[in-house]
Amino acid sequence: MKSSELPFDFFIYIGTVHLNRKEEEVWKMTMRKLLSLWDRHCDFNGWKAKGKEQVPTVFADQVKW
Repeated sequence: MKSSELPFDFFIYIGTVHLNRKEEEVWKMTMRKLLSLWDRHCDFNGWKAKGKEQVPTVFADQVKW
């Protein structure tokens, strides 16, 4: 995988397994919403790394299909 590509299989895994959403719902989410929910989930469960911002800024032109 190239560094400019996003790991969609991992995002589907996060959304369906950890965030308990249907796959259809995950596909309809914006990347910002998915990563924001994941950040909150990690914070709630005490998984958040200290001193690091968890939700990176991702712009539409950075997404490779």
